[in-house]
Amino acid sequence: MVEPYPTFADVHTFLLFVGYPRSGHSLVGALLNAHPQAIVAHELDAVARINAQVERDQLFKDIVDRDAEFKDAGSQWMGYSYEVAPTLPGQQNKLTHIGDKRGGTTSKHLSESWQALEAITNWGIQLKILHVVRNPYDCISTAIKKREAKQGRVFQSRDVIRKMDHFIEKATVIDQLIKSEKYDIYTLRLENLITNTENELNQLLHFVALPINDEYLANCKQLVWDTPSQPRFASPHWSAAHKTYLRQKMGAFSFFQDYSF
Repeated sequence: MVEPYPTFADVHTFLLFVGYPRSGHSLVGALLNAHPQAIVAHELDAVARINAQVERDQLFKDIVDRDAEFKDAGSQWMGYSYEVAPTLPGQQNKLTHIGDKRGGTTSKHLSESWQALEAITNWGIQLKILHVVRNPYDCISTAIKKREAKQGRVFQSRDVIRKMDHFIEKATVIDQLIKSEKYDIYTLRLENLITNTENELNQLLHFVALPINDEYLANCKQLVWDTPSQPRFASPHWSAAHKTYLRQKMGAFSFFQDYSF
């Protein structure tokens, strides 16, 4: 536990991620968390807590505690370091943005109910939803590789199809959220963030209404990789049939336009 907790009196925006495993949420969450006016917890599962009727300020304390735990552990996740050099806060900086980075699990919760989103808006603060997309073939390739290592087995065709279907199920939920026009949702392409970091970060900060700080931007650029990873090309699972199956499914979603194997 963090004692004492920062004041939450100036918090006016809650940041929530939706999306897919291995899409780049951890990177984007770390960049936002590095902003001197924001705390974004790593993998807390805020929606589950909200659904369990956890009060607002207790959730905020849980977020602060989770952030401290992650930093104490070296900001390490899945073999990567997500530590961003700290930006010196200005005298007027206050905690104004708080949130949680757990996109895939959040999307699964939202497939059952949107009540947590309504609860957040009922707090009288803004809800900003962040949707990070990456080439679906790459997301699924990495997810399969991680799962194979964990389970100690090689995926068969039916396993690959199941992974693709789970991915599309999450995309369907997010598409419904976007089309509902009930919430502010920002779609960020991971590949664009990597190849044009400063421009994409500026747009993201504008969406969430966080002030732009040159020192902060410079520190963030040090964390971002030089080129996008493309694990689809090293994966042995992409038969012609699998490629076609996913391409046809992807066609239903505008945010996957221009992605291909």
